[in-house]
Amino acid sequence: MDFIKRINYTKNFTLLFILTGTSFAILIVFVIFSELKTYQYKSDKDKAQYEINLKKEKTLEFYEHFEKFLFTITTNRFFTSYINNPTNEHKKDLITLFETLSKHEKYITQLRYINNQGQEIVRIDKVKINTPIKLIEKNNLQNKKHRDYFIETMKKNKNEIFVSKLDLNIENKKIEIPYKPVLRFATPVFLDFNKQGIIVVNIFAQSLLNEISDSKSFDVDIYDQDKHILVSSNKKNWTRYLDNISNIKEKKYIYKDILIDTKNGEILYIGLTPKDSLNHFLELINKEIFFLILIVIFISFVLGKLLAIIPKKLFDELDKQQKILIQQSKIAAMGEMTSMLAHQWRQPLNAISVLMQEMQIKFERDILTKEEQKSITENIKHKLMYMSKTIDNFRDFLKPQKERKELNIIDLIDKSFSIVDIKLKNANIKYKILYNKDNYKNFIIKTFQDELEQVFINLLNNSIDAIQENTKEDEKKYIHVSIKLDKNQIIIKFEDSGKGIKNEVLENLFEPYSSTKLEKNGSGLGLYMSKIIIEKNMNGQIEVSNTKEGACFKLILNKE
Repeated sequence: MDFIKRINYTKNFTLLFILTGTSFAILIVFVIFSELKTYQYKSDKDKAQYEINLKKEKTLEFYEHFEKFLFTITTNRFFTSYINNPTNEHKKDLITLFETLSKHEKYITQLRYINNQGQEIVRIDKVKINTPIKLIEKNNLQNKKHRDYFIETMKKNKNEIFVSKLDLNIENKKIEIPYKPVLRFATPVFLDFNKQGIIVVNIFAQSLLNEISDSKSFDVDIYDQDKHILVSSNKKNWTRYLDNISNIKEKKYIYKDILIDTKNGEILYIGLTPKDSLNHFLELINKEIFFLILIVIFISFVLGKLLAIIPKKLFDELDKQQKILIQQSKIAAMGEMTSMLAHQWRQPLNAISVLMQEMQIKFERDILTKEEQKSITENIKHKLMYMSKTIDNFRDFLKPQKERKELNIIDLIDKSFSIVDIKLKNANIKYKILYNKDNYKNFIIKTFQDELEQVFINLLNNSIDAIQENTKEDEKKYIHVSIKLDKNQIIIKFEDSGKGIKNEVLENLFEPYSSTKLEKNGSGLGLYMSKIIIEKNMNGQIEVSNTKEGACFKLILNKE
């Protein structure tokens, strides 16, 4: 059972009522807000779906336009004339065609014809949109046979289109600055059934991306199949090329869909997130709701103050009952202590009686020497000192303590064994105290000695009774106590060979009047009071479990 601590419960109880009232007011707000939020969510989702469909149509139209653009070139008479008969005149006509098309299509950044060996034959460049075009001279033309777009396009059949990944323009293995998003559309060129080369058009993609990512109501993310961001309203762009970190969390989107599937290894996705969610919430919470919250808080404060006296009275009554239980437990312990004291004194008293008779007889017969008198006297003194030490131990146990003091757990456990020593001998029970001797000085704790000693004696008496009741003469009879350090805690285990505790008793063993010895007039208070002392008074823990040969009580004590 868990024990409640008295920690200014009047204040806590008042706060509890205030929090309860405030929670009720917030619940009202939440219900209203949830309904409005549900409506807002559905509205935003429908709107997001509509926007994405428009953006998908725009993107598809963009891609299809340049696919058709390539087919227009392959069927143009100037181009076919050059392929059939690559003379200088036909090449001039081809250059004129490329220049005219590049001027007309503002998004073209590069238009090229590359032969089947990967060598650029004609290349028109444009630095930016609406800037003059430039014909690249023959000595500056490059061989592109090792580039992916050339290799992949040469694998295509007639009238098939290769579309590259949407990426940043890379020249000489370096990303061009300022960043220039580029798309490449390419198709193979045939003469009869033989591939003569490819036509490649490079497209400025920034304008398309700007249009797609533009939204008044939503933050827009465009990302690829590997969840790398291409363009985002509020994140780093082009993560694959600039920081190589993929950090898309698709669950946040109110709606997402495939933007375009190029069928060439790249799928672009688009995800939308509503803007200004906090502002939407604040708009929904009006003055009337805030006023309702203030009223509920005021009423809760008044009720809390009026009702806060209840727990104080309850704890006063609990303290009173606990004191009565502790007193009953103490009286029961005194009875057991008196019985053990009688056992402890019986042997030395008998020994003293025999020694006195021996001395008297020898004195009467005048055969008592000084040496014998001194030996008998010393022996009697030794017995009397043992009896005096025994009564001191019992007196210390029964004497109430008002202040905590530092003590060594090892010494206290050893002293507890000495108090029940006669019961251990009569029951033929062996015991061990197991600990690391190098840590002896570290087993110091500041606490009430008599309370902790009462716990130890309760546990020892329970183990002794269990062993006497459940074990046979030829079976092992032992109590082992192990002590270990764990950071700022001392862990103590009491293990015995008493065959363990029945399961139906084990669950409620620490409850008041729960006992394994009720049929033998056990009060059931010993373990209950032990739990109160350890968990309430010492802020520690106590638990019990069965082992193969008996029971194990585990105590965890804080050193400070």
